Amino acid sequence: MEKEQNAQSVLHLDKIVFDKIEFKRLGIASDNELELEIKSNIAQRQDAEVYRVTLILIGNKPGEYVF
Repeated sequence: MEKEQNAQSVLHLDKIVFDKIEFKRLGIASDNELELEIKSNIAQRQDAEVYRVTLILIGNKPGEYVF
């Protein structure tokens, strides 16, 4: 019998902010593959254990949608 373990992360999310959200439908469902571009940046606030994580996600499914 396995012993159940409860792990707690030291990380927590203070807030989430969206600067911009866009979605544009171009057509109906297609067999085209979804193309994704992901960019990220992590910066630490000076003199504190506080970090800002920036995520940019760009998606394109040709003939169907872009976001």
